[in-house]
Amino acid sequence: MFKDEKLGLRHATPPSLTQSEVQKAVSPWTVGPEQYGDFLIEVFEEWVRKDVGKVHVMNFEWALAAWLGLPSPICLFSETCGNAGIIEHTGDVYSCDHFMYPEYKLGNISRDSLKKMMSSTGQKEFGNAKRDSLTKQCQSCEVRFACHGECPKHRFLVSEDGEPGLNYLCAGYKKYFSHIHRYMKVIVQLLEHNLPASDIMQVIKGPLVVRN
Repeated sequence: MFKDEKLGLRHATPPSLTQSEVQKAVSPWTVGPEQYGDFLIEVFEEWVRKDVGKVHVMNFEWALAAWLGLPSPICLFSETCGNAGIIEHTGDVYSCDHFMYPEYKLGNISRDSLKKMMSSTGQKEFGNAKRDSLTKQCQSCEVRFACHGECPKHRFLVSEDGEPGLNYLCAGYKKYFSHIHRYMKVIVQLLEHNLPASDIMQVIKGPLVVRN
C-alpha cells in the first residue's frame, strides 16, 4: 500500500514484481474472469461470421499477430514489457501507467534524460520481470504464446499448484484464446495463400472454392 500523507489516503498498489502477492477479493463490480472470456468470445463470434474486413476490432488483430508468429503490438500480450513509460504533470517519469508508485519512479524529465531513464537497468529489469515471474502454470499453458500472462498488474491470484502470481483474468483469456484457435489457424492459411482474411466468413458457411 502507498500512503498519501497530505490527503490521508491509502492507495492499493499492483502486485510486487519481485515477490508476488495474493489478493483475496476484488470490488463488487469487477467482472469475473470467465465472464470476461465469454464476452470476448461472443463479440468474436459475431465478428468472424459477419464483419471480418469491414469492422476492425483491435483485440482480434492483436491476437492474430500471435498466430502469425509476430510480436504483440501491445505490451499486454508481449513476452516482456517496459516500453510504455508515463510522464506525470510534475515531470516525474514512471515505469508504466499501472505502476505509478515511488518504487517505480525513474526520475524527472526536467533533470533526467528520457532515453536514459527508459533504457536504464531498473527499467529493463521491470520489463523482463513480466516474463521471469510467470507461474509454472503459465509457463506450461498452451496459449502462453498469445497471452504471456497478460499485464503484471492483474497477477494477484494463486495458481493451481499454490504458486502466487497468477493473472486474475487467466481463466477468461485461456477460454477465449482456446476458442479462437481454429479460426485463427484458418485466417493464417488464407493469408499465406494471398487470400483475404475476410474469406474466413465463407469458410465458416461451407467449403471455399478458389478459382485460378
